[in-house]
Amino acid sequence: MEEKTTSKQTGELIISEDVIAKIAGVAAGDVAGVAGIVPIPADLKSVLRRGKAARAVRVSSVDSAMTIDIALSLLQGAKVSEVCPLVQKAVKNAVQNMVGRPVARVNVIVADAAPGEEPRAED
Repeated sequence: MEEKTTSKQTGELIISEDVIAKIAGVAAGDVAGVAGIVPIPADLKSVLRRGKAARAVRVSSVDSAMTIDIALSLLQGAKVSEVCPLVQKAVKNAVQNMVGRPVARVNVIVADAAPGEEPRAED
C-alpha cells in the first residue's frame, strides 16, 4: 500500500491510495446506470508479478497528478456512451475536492453488465 505525502509547514499529510480508491469507488457508484464496481481484469503476467488480488480501482501518480483506473458493472439498458463520461467527471471531482490533488485521467473499464434496466426519466 503506497501512500501519498504532502508536506506543509505545520506537518505532513499522508493519504493512502486505498482511501483515494474508496473515494473514487463511492463516487462512481452514485452515478445512475452503474450497478457497482468490479475487480479490474488482470493479465496473468501482472498477477504473477504482483501476487496481489485484483482490485476494482487502481491509483497511480506521476509527479503530482493522479491517474485512476476503475472497472464497473453497468445496468443492462444503460448507455455506455452516456454513463462513462458521467463516471469520469464524478470520480475526478470527488477525488480532487476531497484530496486536493489534481486528477489527470480517469480510465473507465466496463467489465460487466448487471441484470435490470436503467430507470427512465419521467417527463
